[in-house]
This record gives sequence, structure tokens and C-alpha cells, in this order.
Amino acid sequence: MNSGFIETVPSLGSNGVVLPYQEAFVREFIKRTLPFDNALYVIQNESNADFLWSDYWATVMHDEAGLAGEEVEIADMRDPWDLTDPDHEYPIDRPNLYTFVEISQNNQNPFGGTQSSANDEAHYNNVQTIRNNVQNATTLGGGSPVIRPMNNAKIYGADTNTFDPGSSDQRGTERFWRNVFGGGAAARFHRPNSGLGLGTVAQTNILSARMATDAIDIFSTVPNNSLLSNRSNDEAYVLAAGSGQEYAIYFPGDADGSVILDVASAPSNWSLQWLDVNASSWGSTTSLGDVETVALQRPGSGQWVVIVAAGSALELAASSPFSEESASEGSALIEEAVA
Repeated sequence: MNSGFIETVPSLGSNGVVLPYQEAFVREFIKRTLPFDNALYVIQNESNADFLWSDYWATVMHDEAGLAGEEVEIADMRDPWDLTDPDHEYPIDRPNLYTFVEISQNNQNPFGGTQSSANDEAHYNNVQTIRNNVQNATTLGGGSPVIRPMNNAKIYGADTNTFDPGSSDQRGTERFWRNVFGGGAAARFHRPNSGLGLGTVAQTNILSARMATDAIDIFSTVPNNSLLSNRSNDEAYVLAAGSGQEYAIYFPGDADGSVILDVASAPSNWSLQWLDVNASSWGSTTSLGDVETVALQRPGSGQWVVIVAAGSALELAASSPFSEESASEGSALIEEAVA
């Protein structure tokens, strides 16, 4: 849906009175934010407006940054809750303009009804669909695929959310972890009441996620649930390192938490270590020996992550700046940041 504010750009109506003010604002905004190398830019929020509007401003923003010898990272957040909607394909197919992909709307509930394992599995599968599309997307003129990050600026889900059917704190935290284990580059809880913000539950999950991802070579991992057998919907999710020497497996709070991991691709003496997500606490290391499969049983209720690694998982976990010994310090830093 367009409006007079949108129809100012040349391809949609060319309002010569308003457009110069809009462009002056956008260029000044870019100038003032360029010194901050942690700035990401999203043209529209939950939009159904014409992409020609987004294209125009993405071009202006790239141009203004280029005049300063800099680059900017730009996305466009579309409104459909279902990531398989064709509206989400447009920015993916234009990596020259949209340099990262915003998938926050997947963290609503496009599947309807109350929380279910089938719906939650679909949440993860949608991330994989977009990930595959991004990996294979080229510029419109062809050429090699341009791989870009998938970000989640807004993860919905909280007991206080009355807009999203079936919303709960549990749903919010599990969506957060599925994005991390689904290959997302950024995961952020949306503000209350729609999300968990940076409250106690969010802080605990962020801290645990940092502990888990710092325990492995996270940037070499890929989502690969095919390594699991005896798995039901939404029971467990795998990140596998390219070396075949490290695996992280996330267990949501439902299902019985019992799966079998195939580690036959890299024969070794294996060990594992469990992370209690809700307590941000590592358990002890278990040595497994030279095996080809690992039977995993979640140690208790709630969310868990297990690291399965060649050698000592304890050494990997202890090397993390967010290891158990420094968890209280990390929590204190988060509390200070939001005070």
C-alpha cells in the first residue's frame, strides 16, 4: 500500500516539492551515522509498500556512503509473516541494494493456533528456506551468488503478548534459539509486551547462547539436522562444524529430548558437555571414546545445549569468556548496560 509520502520518488510519481526534503534528511542521516561501524539500516518496517520506494532510498544511501569512501549495510523488512511469501524474494534477489536479509516477521506466528511442535518446526524450516535462497541468490545480471547475513531484529513471544496467537515466554526463547541454530547472524528479543526485551529471561538466554557459541567455532558451523536420527518435530537442532570435529545440539523444552547424533565422518575420541540454558551453567564432561554415533538424552526439563567434540569439551567450554566461572560477571555487565 502506497501513500503520498511514498509516491514522492521519481518511479512512483515524482513529487518535486517533498522529495528534496526527504533526500536531504536521508543524506544527512547517513553522514551522521557513518562514524558508527555497528549501524545497520532497514528502509521500511513491516511494509507492504512498493519496492520502488525502497530501491530509491537504498540507492541514495549507498551513494552517500560511497561519497565518503564507506559502505552501508541495508535491508528492507516486509510485512508478510510467512517467509515463503513472494514479497520476501524481492530483496533477496537484489544483493547489490540489500546487503543483509531481515527475517523478523517469521518470529510472529504465521501458522495459526496455539504452540505446537509442527508449527515450531515450520518456524525453523522457513529460516532454512530463506537461508537456501540467500545462498543461491545472484544479482539480476547473473554472476556468483552473494551470501549475506540473515538478521532478526525482533523476536516476538512473551506471556504478555496478546497479539500473537499462542504467544508465551517459552515460545519467545525457543524462537531465539532456533534462529541461532538455524544460521541467523543476529537474534534480538523484541520489546515488551510483544517480546521479552532485555528482562531476566532474555538476559539468561542471551548469556547461555554466548556460552554455547563461544564453546565451538561458530563461524564454521552449518545447520544440519540430517545428522540426527530418532528425532521428532522440534525435538533437537544441530550446528555442525565444517571440520566434523564439533557439534552443538539445542533441545527445546518440549518432546522427550532423546536423539542419536551421527559422528562417523570424523573418527575420533569424543566427549560431550551439557549446558543448562535456564541456569547458564555447564555440567561436567563425559568421555565417550571412539564411537560413530552418540545417544543423547536431555538431562532434565527445560532448554539444554550439548557440545559434542573431538577431545575435551570441558577445555572448549572453559575457553569461553562466558564460561561458568565468569557467568556472574557477564550477567552483571548486562545488568549494568540496561540500568
